[in-house]
Amino acid sequence: MKSLLILRDPRDVVVPHARYIAATKKNRLYESYQRLSEADAIMTSINGIQASVNGTHLLNIRERCLNVMPWSSQSCNYTTYFERLVGPNGGGTAEAQIQELKRIAAHLGIWYVPSQLKQNARQIFGGTKTFNKGRIGNWRLYFTEEHKRAFKEIAGETLIELGYESNTTW
Repeated sequence: MKSLLILRDPRDVVVPHARYIAATKKNRLYESYQRLSEADAIMTSINGIQASVNGTHLLNIRERCLNVMPWSSQSCNYTTYFERLVGPNGGGTAEAQIQELKRIAAHLGIWYVPSQLKQNARQIFGGTKTFNKGRIGNWRLYFTEEHKRAFKEIAGETLIELGYESNTTW
């Protein structure tokens, strides 16, 4: 068995997470997010929700990241990054996207035709319910100073561990 772990800048995770939950009636957290402003919903996606009377809870963004990080050390796993895969439509480059798809194919033992790989690369951007804008660094458009402070406190070290920042002075 082979696995693939796709990591993304956690700051770019909390914004579409907040929007998705607030727009998805079938989600168990919908009621908790529905009454929140967009800024408060983003803050909730950063901080998480402690277990309530009805059992609703959400781990904070650091805890959610920590849940998947052990996969990266498994020999059957290949860890990649969203930012390498989105290509030019998401603010990356076509070259990085193609190279990463080649590495994934090699890990999974998938044979491919180079022209088909390029065609597939152009088609992998977007098209899912949880896909918002898919832009690298889009969090900057939504984070307030309060969001930045809370994120640094909760998951600033996580950004460093994942290689998204070298310190917490962003």
